[in-house]
Amino acid sequence: MTSDSDDLEQQLRQNLKLRAELGAKVAKAKQGGGFAYRLGWVLYWICLLLANQSAGNGYAGTKKLANSGVIDPTCI
Repeated sequence: MTSDSDDLEQQLRQNLKLRAELGAKVAKAKQGGGFAYRLGWVLYWICLLLANQSAGNGYAGTKKLANSGVIDPTCI
């Protein structure tokens, strides 16, 4: 009976050791991901603004007066 409990204890210790190693690897992997995540959002918004600009309307919900750089305030 004690042999079984010693084996179980040894397996539990091995399990805890493996979990600690895995936790350290996961924490290390998550550290570098923050920059890439933020960069992805910045690029997303830049592309969205450029797509809106290339549509020819300027910003959504506004329109320019003919042949001038003035935005018509009645459209806003």
